[in-house]
Amino acid sequence: MIRFSVVMAASVQIFYTLGKLET
Repeated sequence: MIRFSVVMAASVQIFYTLGKLET
């Protein structure tokens, strides 16, 4: 469960960064 949480948080951060860079 902990690992899933970490992966989810990392994915969210990556998507957030990509979206910011694209803008």
